[in-house]
Amino acid sequence: HDPLTGLGNRRSLREQKEARIRIGTPFSLLMIDLDDFKRINDAFGHAVGDQLLVHVAAELTRLLPQDSFIARMGGDELAILASETGDAAAALADSIVAQLSGAVVINGCRLLPSCSIGISHFSGACSADDLMKRADMALYEAKRLGRRRAQAYLPGLAERLAERQGIVDDLHEAVQTGGFALAFQPVVDLLTGGTTGYEALIRWNHPVRGWIPPGVFIPIAEQCGLVEDIGRWVMMEACRHLAGWSPHLNVAINISAAQLKSEGLLHSLTQAILIHGVAPERVEIEITETALIDDAGRTAVMLDRIRKLGIKVSLDDFGTGQSSLAHLRDFRFDRIKIDRSFVAEAANDPRCMAVLRATVAIGKELGVLTHAE
Repeated sequence: HDPLTGLGNRRSLREQKEARIRIGTPFSLLMIDLDDFKRINDAFGHAVGDQLLVHVAAELTRLLPQDSFIARMGGDELAILASETGDAAAALADSIVAQLSGAVVINGCRLLPSCSIGISHFSGACSADDLMKRADMALYEAKRLGRRRAQAYLPGLAERLAERQGIVDDLHEAVQTGGFALAFQPVVDLLTGGTTGYEALIRWNHPVRGWIPPGVFIPIAEQCGLVEDIGRWVMMEACRHLAGWSPHLNVAINISAAQLKSEGLLHSLTQAILIHGVAPERVEIEITETALIDDAGRTAVMLDRIRKLGIKVSLDDFGTGQSSLAHLRDFRFDRIKIDRSFVAEAANDPRCMAVLRATVAIGKELGVLTHAE
């Protein structure tokens, strides 16, 4: 058994799994992973992390039917063998996600844990190893879809994950060989008609797959730990172009939520500015509202440090996230970029036009520029 939690271990899980397969009765394997467990360990210490695992084990033991078998696979990963299959297994997994996603106090520390679950079903047509592989793939898919959810293995998932892994491998190569390019979208002053700068937009022309949209490869880069490398390349390349432009032009660079959490962001920005000899006031970073949701206090400190370097900060896709007005109150921005969904409908929808006018008015009151995409 596992010495920390008292649950079964990897070996006993395999024995139980093979025994159920020999009997031939349908059952389900649920693979559970605690979301952001490493961050909890880093922030509160391993003693708190260990006690959280003990708490999770107790909650699972209390919640699950007696004929279930629970094991700790190692680290923050657990597994359950359950008699429930199909919709019943999905309902059981959803109840586990709900139960393990509430606030809990461990050793005086208030934690907000959550979990993701992958489900595979045994119906007489797969081996113990296949069952585990399918549950792992489903768990991976649950995390890819946003975490804090359960996902069952479905036909075709293996092929989709294999294609995704191909993109991951190619991303690594593109980072090493400089396989990306920047496109520059002009920013125009509506009063004068003059161009004030450009937004740097990363593009990837894959040698086999063709153009892959940033909305496809950037989330993958975040998940496989490449987004900071790609971000550094974008900063360097954008500032290299900026150095050759007219002094009145600026460049805007998109920053992801993962980059915003990294202490290396300030160093990367500073290096790009110094190496290419551009004024920091000509550089602007754009962040989305979703990037502000997680750890608002730390984000506010990071944005303040960036602005103290002279770099401007813009709020991108304004109006699409939660608590948009609260973000204007809690964070300091130099520009508000109104989401294109409002702009596209403004000519035909008076309500959209009213939102645009109200946002511009708010910007004026705050001394912030407004930008319509």
